[in-house]
Amino acid sequence: MTISRRQFISRSIGAGLLSSLSVMGLYSCGKPNTVRIGSHPWLGFEFLHLGHRLGQLPDHIQFSEFRSASEVLTGLSKKQIDVATLSLDEVLIARARGIPMTVIMVFDISAGADMLLVPDHIRHLADIKGLRIGYEVSAHGQLILSKLLEAANLSPGEVSAIAIPPYQQFEAWQNNQVDIVITHEPYAFQFFAEGFNAIFDSRQLPNMNYDVLAVRTDMLSQLSRSLDDLTAIHFKMVKSFQSNPSDMLYEMTNTIHNRVPIDVMKRGLRGIALPTLERNHSILSDTETLKTMVKALMPYTELTPEQLPDDIHQLFTSDYLPKYVSNGSH
Repeated sequence: MTISRRQFISRSIGAGLLSSLSVMGLYSCGKPNTVRIGSHPWLGFEFLHLGHRLGQLPDHIQFSEFRSASEVLTGLSKKQIDVATLSLDEVLIARARGIPMTVIMVFDISAGADMLLVPDHIRHLADIKGLRIGYEVSAHGQLILSKLLEAANLSPGEVSAIAIPPYQQFEAWQNNQVDIVITHEPYAFQFFAEGFNAIFDSRQLPNMNYDVLAVRTDMLSQLSRSLDDLTAIHFKMVKSFQSNPSDMLYEMTNTIHNRVPIDVMKRGLRGIALPTLERNHSILSDTETLKTMVKALMPYTELTPEQLPDDIHQLFTSDYLPKYVSNGSH
């Protein structure tokens, strides 16, 4: 019997996943509680999306794909999901809105993937004065816009900020509703094809661009074993990508809402850093660095100091990461 490329990849990854999960004992002692996770298109989240599309998520993990971070936050507020893929500033926004969230894993650190795209005739940040900027009205979108205006030495009133989610921005530009956009892949490539260039990106925002897996704090103990499964699958998918990038990249171009060429996917992935398991343990255990990160983001969120937990480890925990040992295995 002939099997497709996707079936071959899925079976190969699946065998490794079952081996890893059984070694860690995640399937012992009965079925874990169902976990409802919501995510949206972003390259750092794509490994979980790919696991879902390839059928690698266990039955007790219910995966919902939303179109934007704003929709994910709405899903949390309506209690449609318990776990979310968000930027760290969006986690703080959720807390400010009365949804206590705890970060259990760092997917990626944006290092150029978030960007301001402008037509070729615009060469300097000062030239955006008076233009219409399309951006997503999420915590992260507003953070990028705020830092952009600071860098351009412009006040909010000197540009027209227009709320448009990334998946609608190209159409909005075609319809002459915006002049420039704050966006990311898998949407930026459409603008690049029209001669747009990036003149500002997330490399200008050090320590502010962490994308994370966050859980409703009140659900942590109930979902403990399912969360162990979820983080293990992410690292397993990343490992499969690192060992077999060509096939995995091919599949990743099929898993996002826009079908993009492989070279676009490669370019997008170069704009993010994927922390290893070891680095995840290090980040989520470094109390002082975590406090510094949160303090830097607070002015760009709705969060007040009174809404922060007294113990920073109620906001961050490494308890649900796979165990790490010094020889590099887990």
